[in-house]
Amino acid sequence: GCWPDLGDSDPLTVTRHIAGNDELMKPGQVLKRKISDGYQKLFTFVYRNILPRGEGRSKANFLDLTLIHLLDKECPINLPSLMIKRMNRAISTTEPNRVAMQASVSLLVGSNKISNPKGIIRNVS
Repeated sequence: GCWPDLGDSDPLTVTRHIAGNDELMKPGQVLKRKISDGYQKLFTFVYRNILPRGEGRSKANFLDLTLIHLLDKECPINLPSLMIKRMNRAISTTEPNRVAMQASVSLLVGSNKISNPKGIIRNVS
């Protein structure tokens, strides 16, 4: 799969560390306001640049937490794999993230002069 490897960490430890709360009982999403100050900027970077989305920026899901953890630990991330999975999901759904992802793909394709012979990627302005 394309889920990033946590290395020597486990999901609960990552969630607790980024939330700054050792008493959390299960891994998962964390409200942005509950994310430790040191990780707020990384969360913003993740939702604006790595996994752009139109809404839902007030919560970090576990994929967000994983990416924050890997960025913090300076671990390699397979961004092309994540982007392809995300693009496939955005194309096949009506979720709000679709417009943000389509805009990102359109910009990427246009700025790199990539051919789009089947017209799959539309220009979103």
